[in-house]
Amino acid sequence: MFCEHPERHPVSEEIDERRADAVARAEKEPPLSFAKIGHYVENLRTFAPAWAAVHREFGSACGQCRLLSDRRETKIFLAAVARRIADETLRKTVFEAARRFLFRSTTGADMDSAL
Repeated sequence: MFCEHPERHPVSEEIDERRADAVARAEKEPPLSFAKIGHYVENLRTFAPAWAAVHREFGSACGQCRLLSDRRETKIFLAAVARRIADETLRKTVFEAARRFLFRSTTGADMDSAL
């Protein structure tokens, strides 16, 4: 493995052992219950308005974050902030900090590849 920290990356035998452990754990887990499914659906129902609001934003820092990173993780983070932070000033501050971070990470990546 060609990287700065090869000790962080397992060799193929370790990967096979981890897969076997994951399969064994999955086989032992109880099947889904109606309560678990209901909880999941309820979480989706409460999250959907925030997800839609994030996708309607264009001129704000939230919208700029989406333009800088179209990754699913970024959108989930933005929607979670929109849903959980009720104070509009604080929410805008978090979106602005995220926008600055994404901008720096995007331009930094471009700068590294140009060298």
